[in-house]
Amino acid sequence: MVSFLPFLLSSWLTLTFHEPFDTINPAIWSDWCPGLRYEAYSSQDAVTCKDGVAAIVPYTKNGIHYSAALSTEHSFRASCGLWRARVRLSSEGGAWSDFWLYNREVASEEKGTEIDIFEHRKTDGHKDIPDLLVHALHWDGYSYNHKCRGQNARFDSREWVTVSFVWTPSEFVWFVDGQETWRTSEGHTQIPNFIIFSVEIQDNFWAGRIDAKGFSGRAQLEIDWVQYWDVALWPKKDN
Repeated sequence: MVSFLPFLLSSWLTLTFHEPFDTINPAIWSDWCPGLRYEAYSSQDAVTCKDGVAAIVPYTKNGIHYSAALSTEHSFRASCGLWRARVRLSSEGGAWSDFWLYNREVASEEKGTEIDIFEHRKTDGHKDIPDLLVHALHWDGYSYNHKCRGQNARFDSREWVTVSFVWTPSEFVWFVDGQETWRTSEGHTQIPNFIIFSVEIQDNFWAGRIDAKGFSGRAQLEIDWVQYWDVALWPKKDN
């Protein structure tokens, strides 16, 4: 598919959020889910920042798994515009890496949409899929009315990749290294979301089995930068 990113990168765009990860700034990034989530406890020790690259590094200690989820819940949220991140991915069994947009009303009030700009896993439990990304949407809560849609996209897991998401007033569009990979109007909303980068841990589920020795303590999600570009011509909603 032909990308329209060159068209968007014009005078209509204003860069309103740019994080180069010189450090993990606590005024911007907070722990989205303290305590236990799925099968890992949140730990600051699972986050590193060095040479302009932030990383989530799951590890296992005394049989207990630890990971992290970095969020802009208390500092930044938006809706229509261009969202981008440059990342490197190297998942292990039983773990998946995410770059997603969220607001808590998705679950509590069934308002808005969880937007997974990408999810990445090493395996689906049956075969290795290291060069596969998943784009996904979840809306109408997570219970009886829950709806979801998704699309796979290929990339080179040996290299850094730039994943972009264009949130228009009428549809969602995804890009991997500048090439369009999915477009849909399903689950569309204009309720602002915040950013989450996370590595989720759950054994024998969506990402296969955790190794018997646990997690090795190597980076699974590395982030060079993340950006949000506002498009002045597109209308916004505050909630």
